[in-house]
Amino acid sequence: MIKELLRQLKEHIVWFWDYPLQTPRIIRSFCMFLWKGYSEVDLWSVDYYLLKKFNEIIVDFAKDADNIGYPGDLTHETWQELLKNAKEWSDKILADEYSTTEDLIELENIKQKWLFFMYDRFFDLWT
Repeated sequence: MIKELLRQLKEHIVWFWDYPLQTPRIIRSFCMFLWKGYSEVDLWSVDYYLLKKFNEIIVDFAKDADNIGYPGDLTHETWQELLKNAKEWSDKILADEYSTTEDLIELENIKQKWLFFMYDRFFDLWT
């Protein structure tokens, strides 16, 4: 929580530095973050915000992979591999880099894999 608070504070200070005339909006946005845990800036791209949050969480989740449970229909190693893949997929989606049609198709395939992982394994994300 402290880490996120400091990140948000840094973001809002940079925003203030770049756009000093938007001070009321910046203050409102930071207060909204303090009150709700997200701000209006995050609402501009909820998919990116949630994917970024998932990415941060899955890193911590995977760090504790030796100490956490895993779904009964998988082995521990298979579960760790799935978590690693989900992290890689979300990294690629967040990067949103493509320069050719083939790259765009590959990115769409990765999005489908990530969505299927969430559909299939969302309720297996427990410790």
